Amino acid sequence: MNKNWLGPLLDRNLRPVAAPEELWERVCDPRPRPKPVLRLRLALAMIAAVATAWALHPRTASFDSQGASEMRAWVMDRTGLDVPLSPAAPIRLCGSTAFGNGSAEIRYKLRDREARILVAKAERYTQSHEFVSRTSSILRGQSYTVSGLDAQTACILCHVDPPAMN
Repeated sequence: MNKNWLGPLLDRNLRPVAAPEELWERVCDPRPRPKPVLRLRLALAMIAAVATAWALHPRTASFDSQGASEMRAWVMDRTGLDVPLSPAAPIRLCGSTAFGNGSAEIRYKLRDREARILVAKAERYTQSHEFVSRTSSILRGQSYTVSGLDAQTACILCHVDPPAMN
């Protein structure tokens, strides 16, 4: 085999060629490249969306205590809700959770039955209990919704003598 075959092959395939006309025009008259404004705006919009979602995400905090006054103060500090928990109530408090939307859930036991009561701001103010259903009532601008027991039984959280249902 001929050892000089590479030289003629390179000469034949790597000879100089003329540049296309449009290339010379682009070199002589360069157009400004578009700025990456769209990418920057899209990145800023995504950052704003993530920051907004993070800021609006409800935060929760939990507190485990059996003391009525400690739990009442904790719920008041976290949500602004004044839940008048009675230290003389025949229940055992287990703990509470405060949610970022200004509501709180209080966990308790009554005769070995676990129950929860969700407390939130109500749309109206009532001086006395207004029972909305078997599990919900409104009192002094706060709504109380019970799970595990009925609303009247849950009244012993705050009252030693629960009010009668209307």
